[in-house]
Amino acid sequence: MKIVQSPSLEQAVESVHTLSDLELVTLMDEFAHRQPAILSFVLATEDEFADEDDFQMLLELTVIAWKAFLLEFGSIAVVREDQVMAKEQHFAAEALKFAELTEQEMIDAAIEMYNRPLQPVIMNYVFEEVSDLQGNWEDEIDDSLSAVVANMQIVVQLLDDAINKPNMRVVD
Repeated sequence: MKIVQSPSLEQAVESVHTLSDLELVTLMDEFAHRQPAILSFVLATEDEFADEDDFQMLLELTVIAWKAFLLEFGSIAVVREDQVMAKEQHFAAEALKFAELTEQEMIDAAIEMYNRPLQPVIMNYVFEEVSDLQGNWEDEIDDSLSAVVANMQIVVQLLDDAINKPNMRVVD
């Protein structure tokens, strides 16, 4: 399995954070051209966020993840709309299962997810960024921040599939 390494992520973070507003718009245009289905998915999640800053964080993390994949692998297969829908359905089914767990089972599942993410370098960065905003984890987790993590899991899985399973077809 191909995994994004720390130097690629660090370079992606640095490059996105140092862009001027015009350069950021240009990068977003490039992302929209290269991965329109992923961008459409992310834009469609805007209603999940009570806080506009959290939605902006999701957009920024998405572009950083995409840029890190590009830096690590050079090119990425274009993710199709049917792949996005299949991944959304998979996560919705998993969320239903998750909702039926006891509080301890949820905690155990969250710890497992944190300790074994699909693309560990990228997802650990996402967890760190959200943790910086969450502050005290003794408090209830903010729904907007939970949405950032959940949607980034989908984005990262889609990008991972584009690298590790580029010819994957969705079978009904």
